[in-house]
Amino acid sequence: MFENMAEQLNQEIIVASKNPVKIQAAHDGFQRMFPDIAFTVRGLSVPSGVPDQPLTDEETLQGALNRAPLAAETLEKIRNLDADPRIMIVIAHDTSVLDALPMFPHGTINAWKENGYKEAIMWNWVKELPQNGKRMAPFLVDGLYREGKKVREALQL
Repeated sequence: MFENMAEQLNQEIIVASKNPVKIQAAHDGFQRMFPDIAFTVRGLSVPSGVPDQPLTDEETLQGALNRAPLAAETLEKIRNLDADPRIMIVIAHDTSVLDALPMFPHGTINAWKENGYKEAIMWNWVKELPQNGKRMAPFLVDGLYREGKKVREALQL
């Protein structure tokens, strides 16, 4: 997986936020999952055109719309990386990989190439597409919550 041991022992993680809580959470999560590897975590400011802490649904929506061109550019870069046989991309919150990859604490994906994990997850997302108007994969979250109370069912999202 790594060209040399030095590369394996010091990895850089980029968080698309300057929020120190998010940066620390990313560092802590990676360190917990891979205790033998050193991580440098950097935060990058991603322009949204709205305050860092939007106060209304309208500001939140506008921030998402403003980030859309950057998201499209990022997706193109991910596609290029994913085409490289030396790289396996796993996106956070992608439920399609749950049955194909060993999950902590029951294993690691360190030997992903040797175990054929990239090929195993390549088209898994297709299984999550609706068939005959019915959702095939179960929801991991059953709805939208505000202040601890459910305000919307998952099927309405």
